[in-house]
Amino acid sequence: MTEKNEIKVSGCGTIDCKFNILPLAEGNYQLTLFCEAGGAIQDWLEDAVILPVGGGDFFGSGRVAPAGHEGKYVLVAHEWSIS
Repeated sequence: MTEKNEIKVSGCGTIDCKFNILPLAEGNYQLTLFCEAGGAIQDWLEDAVILPVGGGDFFGSGRVAPAGHEGKYVLVAHEWSIS
């Protein structure tokens, strides 16, 4: 989170993180999670989650990532210009 809003957590429950766009190439990504309070890390879970990302036609070009490139890059919408 980049916002500095305080979250009150007690008992059992879940915290969800939603991405409107997650421009990752197809593959499995290992996520490390941490919790911070008062400017100090309170807990650290290395490789806590495996996030599977499915392939797709991100740019609408009809092409997908070549074999062997899965999980190795971030897809970013862009535009080139020459002036």
